[in-house]
Amino acid sequence: MKKSFLTICGLALAAALVTPAYAQGVNGKAVIKYVSGTATCINADKTTQPAKQGMQLDIGTTIQTGIKDNCYVDLAVNDSVGAVRIMPSSTVAIEKMVLVGGPQGDSETCINVKMGTVLGSVKKLSKASRFDIKASPIGLAGIRGTDFGIIVKQVKNNPKSQWEVTFMCIKGEVVAAGQLPGDAEPTTNVLYDNDQWTFPGVDITKFDPAGWERTIGLLDNNVNPPPTQPTPPGGGHGDQPPQPPYTPPSQSQPYH
Repeated sequence: MKKSFLTICGLALAAALVTPAYAQGVNGKAVIKYVSGTATCINADKTTQPAKQGMQLDIGTTIQTGIKDNCYVDLAVNDSVGAVRIMPSSTVAIEKMVLVGGPQGDSETCINVKMGTVLGSVKKLSKASRFDIKASPIGLAGIRGTDFGIIVKQVKNNPKSQWEVTFMCIKGEVVAAGQLPGDAEPTTNVLYDNDQWTFPGVDITKFDPAGWERTIGLLDNNVNPPPTQPTPPGGGHGDQPPQPPYTPPSQSQPYH
């Protein structure tokens, strides 16, 4: 296990778990790029509205997806710094989106996965940028140019915590931290391709990324669709209408 003092990144992440700090800049934006099934947006003032494609979300907005397997929302986060899919039966809040020096400059992003599952893809960040995923009250992940997954669920009969968080690195690198009430400091692990770590727990294990990689590809296609091509001279079919995005497999398949 790699403890938080082994890497500068781990130290920064562990500190952020207790007292997150962000650079000064202008607020970014999140845009819903695709909605499947039902989902609800809860605004900062507690008003609600159905999630719809093209909707721009402010900081402080919470998204709740329906319980059916076909319910999910694809987001472009912080002016497309990252792409996030909020899976069925999930509750996710947008806590911070800051841009410093314009879209090509530094950025600070924080998303809170209160319950459920999030998959995402974050483009390569500048050294000063951060993309953090809070995971219930006990976990935090730092993402840098990475495809990732976070699963948050409540558990019973665990004397250590009523929460359980699984951090998954589909491709790239994820620095994950967990801290239980009463712990003197967070425990941090660095995850690489196909690594996963469930906290509370100590073991890093491998998982089959095939289903997750396919879903990430479809998420990227929804958030950053390829440019359409004009109809060829002299006729022809040109581009065909896009196929509906792939519905992720049930939780029992990729989660175990």
